[in-house]
Amino acid sequence: MNTKPALPFITVLTCNGEQYIGVLKIKSKQYITLYCFNNMPEVDKNELIALAQQWWWQSNRAIPISLFMREEMEVYEKYTVRFNTDLCSNIKGPLISLSELPTKRIKRRNIALKRKK
Repeated sequence: MNTKPALPFITVLTCNGEQYIGVLKIKSKQYITLYCFNNMPEVDKNELIALAQQWWWQSNRAIPISLFMREEMEVYEKYTVRFNTDLCSNIKGPLISLSELPTKRIKRRNIALKRKK
């Protein structure tokens, strides 16, 4: 039996008692932005699912779909919905945030120049 979901990139959120289904655009400390399927025509929904599958299997999944496929995702900007992070709960799916990307540490050297007396 296969326990993996067929569409692992789908995010389901609950906010203010309503359920929203879609593909996560980006998550920050204050906001969650979702390409929401609730008001999207079926044709656009199918195209977005095809793009999301391409993103899911061809990227490292740490980069948001809106950055990985910038030109393709501009068409779906009218379907984005923004929520306050504190008011929403994630039921299912990935929450991708740029702040969770690994950061490269930079070693800094302090050099003190002293005058010879």
